Amino acid sequence: MTPHAIVYRERAPRFCIRAYEVLLLSQDLQREFALTYIFISHSLPVVAQVATRIAVMRAGQFVETGPVDRVLQQPQHDYTRELLSAVPELPRA
Repeated sequence: MTPHAIVYRERAPRFCIRAYEVLLLSQDLQREFALTYIFISHSLPVVAQVATRIAVMRAGQFVETGPVDRVLQQPQHDYTRELLSAVPELPRA
């Protein structure tokens, strides 16, 4: 049995480097097995590095979804803009 999706969830509001390293190593598996990753994080810079699509949630509800570049560069929802303003600088993909 081969999984089609793998869920990653950070254990604390601050995503640890070790988990990020695991995600980077997982990219080879993603290509080899055509996996989908569902990545639950509070860290928009990490999401910007590993995601192609993003869904922003607030209080358990989706408030914005779309391609990661569009959502992070042209946010449509106030909460997304609020989250982005809390990040000093997003890394460039």
